[in-house]
Amino acid sequence: MNSILGSALIGGVAGFIGFFLASRILGTQRKKAAQIVGLILMSVFTALGNAFILPTFKGQDIKAQLKPYLEDEMTRPMVDAIREFDPPTYEAFLDEMTKIIQAYPNGPQEKVDLLGRSAGARLSAKYYRAASDDALLAHLSNTIRTIRKLSDVSPNNGVRLIFPETFGSVQYTSLPPEQKEIMKQFMSTVRELVRSSMVNPTNKEHSFGSYYLETYRTAYLRAHPELVRQFSNLNSLKTEPEQRDFLNNFSLFLEGMLKLPKKQAADMQRSMGSSQ
Repeated sequence: MNSILGSALIGGVAGFIGFFLASRILGTQRKKAAQIVGLILMSVFTALGNAFILPTFKGQDIKAQLKPYLEDEMTRPMVDAIREFDPPTYEAFLDEMTKIIQAYPNGPQEKVDLLGRSAGARLSAKYYRAASDDALLAHLSNTIRTIRKLSDVSPNNGVRLIFPETFGSVQYTSLPPEQKEIMKQFMSTVRELVRSSMVNPTNKEHSFGSYYLETYRTAYLRAHPELVRQFSNLNSLKTEPEQRDFLNNFSLFLEGMLKLPKKQAADMQRSMGSSQ
């Protein structure tokens, strides 16, 4: 049960970490996007998985046994935000994770992981749609800082954060102190993102967001074919220098979004949430 539980919750957590980033920003096909829902920008649900790898769950009341493990030092601020500002959704997510674990007690782990990621992605989408411009852009900026820091100290964990299906998930419990602090800082803007979406939800018209994103993406990738080559062949990124080069290229792509007019950049992100 432990490994299956870990797959479910790591998947669910990863889904919230950035359910759209590589698949939607870089324009992969929808089928592939559904398989890469745990990528990077959203954050609540990849770190959560740590808490669910070690404990042994007994009996039928899995949900009740899950709750105490939501107090991991890295994920507590995010979980507390959802529990405080959106308790029905918090309970619904636990219900869904419980059903996944009950339905596949013996795996296969790949199936459990994918279901968990999908659940986390759906959860994250609602917050992205309603979050304020400031909260969305603050989180994007924080994401860029995180990618750059990981590129310097651990390119492998950087690509794991963005593409867990290709490189494997980040093992948060075994990170050295410096990298744990990087990840904690990365999670820090999620509380405000959730809070803004619940306390003062944004109902702005963002129908042009998809157009803005496609226009920016097309122009950027046309001018930077190296990023297209790297993304289309992730398995070739074997060495730290190769992974670092990819992370640096990817962070520049995201940085370009921040240089756009504020509303345009926020609407681009909001449109991604609406596509989930």
